[in-house]
Amino acid sequence: MKKKLDSLQALRALACLVVFADHSGLNCAVAAAVGVFFMLSGFTLTYSGYDKADVAALRGADCLKYAVKRISKLYTLYLLCSLPVLLLELFTLMKAYSPQAALLLVKKMVASIFLVQSWVPNSEYAMAFNGVAWYLSTSLFLYFAFPPILRSIKKAQRTSLLIVAAVMLYIVQFALGFLVEPLEELLLSRKLIPADGKFAYWFTYIFPPFRLFDFAVGCCLGAIFIRDENKLSEKKGLFMELACILILVLSSFIYRTSDSFLTKDAFVYTQLFVPLAAAALYSFALAQGPVTKLLTNRFTLFIGSVSSDFFLLHQNIIRFTVMFLSYFMAFSTIKLIVPALCFAMTIAACLIWKWLKNKLRPA
Repeated sequence: MKKKLDSLQALRALACLVVFADHSGLNCAVAAAVGVFFMLSGFTLTYSGYDKADVAALRGADCLKYAVKRISKLYTLYLLCSLPVLLLELFTLMKAYSPQAALLLVKKMVASIFLVQSWVPNSEYAMAFNGVAWYLSTSLFLYFAFPPILRSIKKAQRTSLLIVAAVMLYIVQFALGFLVEPLEELLLSRKLIPADGKFAYWFTYIFPPFRLFDFAVGCCLGAIFIRDENKLSEKKGLFMELACILILVLSSFIYRTSDSFLTKDAFVYTQLFVPLAAAALYSFALAQGPVTKLLTNRFTLFIGSVSSDFFLLHQNIIRFTVMFLSYFMAFSTIKLIVPALCFAMTIAACLIWKWLKNKLRPA
């Protein structure tokens, strides 16, 4: 039986806190945190399922059942989080009805219910009702793809092949960034996408097949870690932490100050941060360096344990809190109090939801 990697819960918590901080107006590199989530998902699925022959053997419809089963754990909360915004949009529609707006609302509802919104190159769909819910839509596809990925990984006899595979996956994903602009022009010329300037953002940040690459990199890292688990050392952990810090500094410099092609929409939402996500993930998996040990504490372990619920809840809590406070105070004041207030409210909502699940769970 594989040991529980508490340090990965801490990393999940840190990524979750970065997403929350950005959405509450603190302007963090949220794309880096989302990259960690996708890669961490691939890593943990591989780590927990590597020795399970039944998962690797899944094909076709069974892969879909596997994916749906994993998503179903969050689906009820996902619907509940979407409901307040749906009611708000229905109220707005009733005040100013138009057939086009009604049809759009129905389409968004259908796409959201069936978790296909991330496949639509239009932010009206991808961000409908709960701005972070597209992540579940994308994850559904990644879970579906996981069994064949695991089969392929298990066929690699040497660890060096997995390292080469991870590098090649990143190279292909990086190269795809150069095709985004001509693809956008082609689709615009045929009026297949809206002219909102957000195609590159959707394609490289949300589109499920594109996120398959960093997810698969995480799967490769999970398999590498399994084969390397008996060779852990503080020296290796310290080396990975130093590499992670250097990549963090370089990525931050490029993100904040550089004028290179890496800050264009086709690269800045995913490819820029893949090396950082990979280094952070492996560093926390090793859990041998001083920084990792410091950041793996009661607070981060708690946040990690509720991170899935926290992730789904926080966006709309922030949204409605800002709407409510805007009736009483200036926006400059709201910006000062929203992070702490909404963090406390989201934690409270997570605990209430956990209590409700325990009460409603069959005996």
